[in-house]
Amino acid sequence: MIRWVLALGALAAVTAGAVTLVYTATSAPLRPKSLALPRVKSTPWPSEDFVVASPRRDWRSPGARSLKLSYAWLRCDLKGKHCVSLPGLQGRRIVPPQEPRIVTVRAMVTASDGGGSTSVVSRNFYFDEAGRARARRKDLYPLAYDPEQFRHFYGLGPSQDGAGQTIVVLAHWRARRLRQAVDRFSALFDLPRVCGTPHAGHRCFTLRDTTLGPTRVTDAVENEDIEWVHAIAPRARIVVLRSGFYRDLGQGVLREERLDGAHVFSSSWGYHPNLPAFFLRDIYSVGRACHHAHIVCTFPSGDHGPPGDKPSNSSYVLAVGGTVFRPRPDGVPGAESPWRFGGFGVTTDPQPRSTWQRHLSGRYRVIPDVSATAAGVGEYEFPPGTPNHQRAGWFYGGGTSISSPLWAALIALADQELARDAQPAIGIDELHAVLYRGWLSPALDDLGHKGWSEHIGWGSPKAGIVDVLVGAIERYRSG
Repeated sequence: MIRWVLALGALAAVTAGAVTLVYTATSAPLRPKSLALPRVKSTPWPSEDFVVASPRRDWRSPGARSLKLSYAWLRCDLKGKHCVSLPGLQGRRIVPPQEPRIVTVRAMVTASDGGGSTSVVSRNFYFDEAGRARARRKDLYPLAYDPEQFRHFYGLGPSQDGAGQTIVVLAHWRARRLRQAVDRFSALFDLPRVCGTPHAGHRCFTLRDTTLGPTRVTDAVENEDIEWVHAIAPRARIVVLRSGFYRDLGQGVLREERLDGAHVFSSSWGYHPNLPAFFLRDIYSVGRACHHAHIVCTFPSGDHGPPGDKPSNSSYVLAVGGTVFRPRPDGVPGAESPWRFGGFGVTTDPQPRSTWQRHLSGRYRVIPDVSATAAGVGEYEFPPGTPNHQRAGWFYGGGTSISSPLWAALIALADQELARDAQPAIGIDELHAVLYRGWLSPALDDLGHKGWSEHIGWGSPKAGIVDVLVGAIERYRSG
């Protein structure tokens, strides 16, 4: 898994840049002995705000006259041009307004005394869609979004919330204080809280954590798949099944489907190198367990480039690759592009080509089937090795291990719509059938390539994906 990490407590600083000097005409104009540009810094995300740091000591007034400082903030385009004042923001500390675009912010400080005034403007400071402050323009990539923006991008309505559905997350790891971490994530984004935690209220959702076999506490940040399943399907029940043995997870798929009514299983793990034969048998046992009439398992294609990871190459799972967003010059998110680290192609343990891939070249199953955003999402984590009250905080992660749960949540929303029409949940065979017939293409961003492509499969979901998926399944079932 590839991660970009911004730990809570890290500060981004901006040094001074281009200067704008304005003098008021008087008989004794202000002549600072030492003039420095205002230094701007941000507080840690998610309580992001901008502060002009201690400018007074960098200014001198001749004659020891009383020096007064005033502040203004400018919003500019992505290149720092065409600036306008942010109305109502005149303090040293501001919280920039969040917008569905990248906002360039500049601070202007004006020093005045009896002889006149002088103003200076800081360099550009960037504020992205997810509410993160960035000191450098190149740090804006990949773009980041919050749950509401993801749901808007997928065109989801208020009733498409996953109510009545169960999503199972398959894991090899144990996370410290998982329920508390997911609850903190939910609180920030105004999502339903975890039932049984303080302040859960009547909107809470069920999170069950089940250990099937030996596991270990991970050193990586691994709550993102649970938190982002919840972000896209906020009222769905989430069950975490964890074990260090693949056969346990395969058996768990069958047990959860029978006992809890689960139809969607999300996984964020896969294995890239060659493994002994007995490991491969256990890995593919998970895929075989997913081959049921009304079950879909999503697996990441990998974060190392080609070849892709196992068991995403199983014919019985949905293999999910990665994409990233790039902004247009005005700061509005533009089209997605393939994530360069995503796994694709034939894996190191080739599997026979399935019938639904018969129109593709080659003898073997190739991945991915589809893709989704693979970079720039926030998650809350209690890292291991320290007391619970230390080092807990927000991190930014990525990889196809976030693409996989995004698709799992969208499929659960489609199952919710089908249930309202008194129809059963989607199965992996019919999902592959409608996908490879191109029936989902109207709601997939194919990034300029018609049909299947080796880097992103059939494409990344866009507005209308749930409705198009439901319509395709109903059409397929009607013959």
